[in-house]
Amino acid sequence: IAGEYNSFQSDAECLSLMYEVLSKMNIGDFKLRINHVSILKGILQQCDVATDKIPFVLEILADLSHKPWSAISEILLYFQLVESLSTLDKLQYYFTADFNLLLCLPKHFPELLNSKLVTQGLKDLTIICNLCRSFGVPSSVIKCDLTLVRKFQYYTGVIFEAVPLISLESLPPVGYIASGGRYDNLIGTMDQRKKPKSLPSVGVSIEVDVIAGYLEARKYGEETLKQEIELFQRLRGPDSPVDFPQMKSEKVNQPFELKPAKGMRDHHADQMIFRKKVFNTITNIFKNHNAVFLETPIYELRDILTGKYGEDSKLIYDLENQDGEQVSLRYDMTVPLARFLCQNMIQNYKRYQIAPVFRRDQPSFQTGRYRQFYQCDFDIAGSYDCIDSDFECISILHEVLSQLNIGDFRIKINHRQFLECLFNVCGVPSEKFSQVCSSVDKLDKKPWDEVRRELLEEKQIDPSCADKIGLQVVRKGGCQLVDELLSNVDIDAHPLGRVSLNNLRQVLILCEKAGLLDKVQFDLSLARGLDYYTGIIFEAILIDTDTYNEKSISVGSIAGGGRYDNLVGMFGDLNVPCVGLSFGIERLCTTLENKHNAQSPEINKYSLPSPKMIYVITAQKDLVEHRITVCQELLSAGFTVATSLKPNPKYLTQIQEAEERSIPLAIILGSSEIENKQVKLRILSPVVQEELINRADMIDRVSS
Repeated sequence: IAGEYNSFQSDAECLSLMYEVLSKMNIGDFKLRINHVSILKGILQQCDVATDKIPFVLEILADLSHKPWSAISEILLYFQLVESLSTLDKLQYYFTADFNLLLCLPKHFPELLNSKLVTQGLKDLTIICNLCRSFGVPSSVIKCDLTLVRKFQYYTGVIFEAVPLISLESLPPVGYIASGGRYDNLIGTMDQRKKPKSLPSVGVSIEVDVIAGYLEARKYGEETLKQEIELFQRLRGPDSPVDFPQMKSEKVNQPFELKPAKGMRDHHADQMIFRKKVFNTITNIFKNHNAVFLETPIYELRDILTGKYGEDSKLIYDLENQDGEQVSLRYDMTVPLARFLCQNMIQNYKRYQIAPVFRRDQPSFQTGRYRQFYQCDFDIAGSYDCIDSDFECISILHEVLSQLNIGDFRIKINHRQFLECLFNVCGVPSEKFSQVCSSVDKLDKKPWDEVRRELLEEKQIDPSCADKIGLQVVRKGGCQLVDELLSNVDIDAHPLGRVSLNNLRQVLILCEKAGLLDKVQFDLSLARGLDYYTGIIFEAILIDTDTYNEKSISVGSIAGGGRYDNLVGMFGDLNVPCVGLSFGIERLCTTLENKHNAQSPEINKYSLPSPKMIYVITAQKDLVEHRITVCQELLSAGFTVATSLKPNPKYLTQIQEAEERSIPLAIILGSSEIENKQVKLRILSPVVQEELINRADMIDRVSS
């Protein structure tokens, strides 16, 4: 939450969000530990820690959750972060005490109240804890814990984390499963203006993988749970500390441009409307085809990826040495799938995956080409009827693009074995097949003259051979084109010619029976440059006219795929035939966004409102706790709730925001309504109406 809002309300909302999420996950008993940076700094000052060393001492103290004090003290002494043993004793005295700050600190450590920082921090925590109760968080779940220290130096106010309570004494602590805090100055450090402005902010982060592993481990007993917890602790990072004396200040001294890296972009709330539509449509269709979800790592061992993408291998992002391993960001999700199948000896699998991939390509924002972009993959692995599997992938392409109503499109199909046959007949040596495919694959971006020049100058292809290729790659059609090609004596005599063309004929016949043939076309210019393809290949493109005549102009590939029967076998003895497809989300979303903006330039702020969305409005000042309580009741009943985060927002400003966001209902609270245990229900559209209702009847009334 970023903005000039009521900071205490925002802090309490983040804590209540953590409580709500973890409660619904059936994680078991847990505690919400909270502390305040001002308290920590005040105590370190009382312990005579030098001001310039306070950030580093706090970073060391953050390891108290999984290291004994003896190890902490050794590190503090080794890096000379404390001046004397007496300072070390004071730190141990305060930071090893297990108590509730609000209850025990004034009683047991009254000397700390001499610090203005400590006093202010205690006041802030008291307000936040009271607001948490208004949000429905039980007091028994919250512990104001002095030993809670967060490593990140950008925190400025309240800090918090959630930890599960494990009753088995033999198990080590699992550590935090959610965390966050207030960071009011972080944005200001990035402002390069002469008078930089900051933006108060607070946030929470849920450790999804840790929680999932913890929940799974609980099913399999104490020993498995112990192994999982030890894994969590290793994943937190190395035990060895950073060499603090050599660390530089985090303050930004050098000017820099505030923008995403080249080829990257942020996605604003209005853009996410289109992205969510695309994601949801594709996911539902994949599920309808009985696919299961798989998630693979964002980077792989470099040897896994190299040698699979032909000339495009130069676009792979290589990372620095990772603990002795050479790794690279994934270029696609097909090769990681093949690695997964071979590693786990899986011979039959139908899966989908939606995740970002990375390519060091030349970006073009106008056409939706980025260096990081999402792909939606669907793959069928196993010894099934290959024609049926190939057709299913093509039918999914058609189904997704039709449901998205993205405009006119064409699905081009071809066959890698037929291309090998065709290029051989044209005089291409077998060893140059992949190179020629890579060049021909660029025909959707370059005219034939440029591709021909590349074949002659870079690939050293004979001019007469290139001219023969040029005559063939312009041909398009259906089963009639298949028959024409089979009538060529050289193609028919080639060992790959008749088999591959008959496969294409069978797929085209299935498309005709399914009513897809008006969108599917056999296109000899389609080559797909990736080396691992072995059979049918296909690609979907958008076109800007309603007919497939010579004047139709392609606006780019939006999906593609093909058969890759030998890829899994590259990683081991397991040989699994596969076929798959991949949607390029960025280009789909860019097209949908442009289409929407052309038809309706105005778009709702933030997001499209839900029919169950309600705006809670306060009509007078000092009604924050009442507003929070009403919001919590509505949230618990399943409503989407919006409200101002300012402590005393203007009434008309709240009404205006609700109307701008097209929110249908508002609940209005005033002093008279509170006194009479009522609320005012305001219907904002289509016709403004207001009525007083009893507070006890609020949920039933707004539900109706």
